[in-house]
Amino acid sequence: MKEYKKKNLPCPPFSLSYTNNRDRKQQLAPWRLQNALFIAGRQAMSHIIWDESYSVGNRELDEQHRRWMEIHNRLHDELLSGSVDSLKEIAASTLREIHSYVNHHFSCEERYMLEIGFPEAREHWRLHKDFDTLIYSMLREIEEGDMPVLNSELIKIMQNWLVNHILVEDRKFSDFSSTKASGNAD
Repeated sequence: MKEYKKKNLPCPPFSLSYTNNRDRKQQLAPWRLQNALFIAGRQAMSHIIWDESYSVGNRELDEQHRRWMEIHNRLHDELLSGSVDSLKEIAASTLREIHSYVNHHFSCEERYMLEIGFPEAREHWRLHKDFDTLIYSMLREIEEGDMPVLNSELIKIMQNWLVNHILVEDRKFSDFSSTKASGNAD
């Protein structure tokens, strides 16, 4: 993969042929995704920094994604700087906050998908349910003392979910909404 020299980023395709801004956005979308995932990979085990590649085109959901990134960044710092004696408590507290926030966010996102008539809403809802179940089961295991607390694993799970879910799964309903708004939806 060819990379920009200054920022070491993947290069966009230069054989684009577009007639308007919407066509340009659609042709650049795969490169934007590749670029964002490339950056996210370089940020593994670090803070997640909001930029427009995370936007799903809905102000409320974008604000919630920003808030979720803020929670991740704060919890990342707490988990990595906590004393050994407090790690279990920090991990349990982290999971409780994540569980509470994602339930609110997921319900808003699911409502939006229904409003726009997104045909893959059920599959998207299953992804949300699976993540919620994972977080809840990890919380139960930590509280019952059955699971060794691996804070770096918890951070990776949250970061991978957040970045990949927004850039891949949420992008699907974002693209559907854009297409529908332009009058090209089926």
